[in-house]
Amino acid sequence: MLYNYQHNPGFQETYREAYSLLESAKYLHAKQHQGDHDAIRHHVTQMDGLLHHVQGELRPGSGNHRRQVGSGEIIEKSSDVEAILHHLCYDVGIEPHGDDEPAPAPGFGDEQAPAPGAVLNSSPPGF
Repeated sequence: MLYNYQHNPGFQETYREAYSLLESAKYLHAKQHQGDHDAIRHHVTQMDGLLHHVQGELRPGSGNHRRQVGSGEIIEKSSDVEAILHHLCYDVGIEPHGDDEPAPAPGFGDEQAPAPGAVLNSSPPGF
C-alpha cells in the first residue's frame, strides 16, 4: 500500500488506519497468550469496522505499481484480510459486518509494513 498508493488523496490517513490494523493484530496475539478474551472481543469489533472503512477508502484509489509486495492487488489482499477477520469474529462470538467468506490460507509473506510517515526511495530495490 505504501509503495503504490501514496499519490491518492487521503492516503496518509488511510495508511495510518491500515497500519493500526496491523498493530491491533499484534496486540490481539499478545492478549491471546494472556487469555484476555474480553480485550480480544473488544479489539476485534473495532478492527472489523476499521477494516471496512479502510476498504472503502482504497476502492476508488489507483496504484502505480512501483513495488509489488506479495501476490495480488490491494483490493484482493484486503478481501483476504476481511475473510480472516470475519472468521476471527465468529471465533470470539461476534457477528462480523459484511458477507462472510471462507478464510484463505495465509500467504502474505514476511515483509513488514513500514510505519506511517516512513520515507521511501524514489525507486524500489533492484531498479
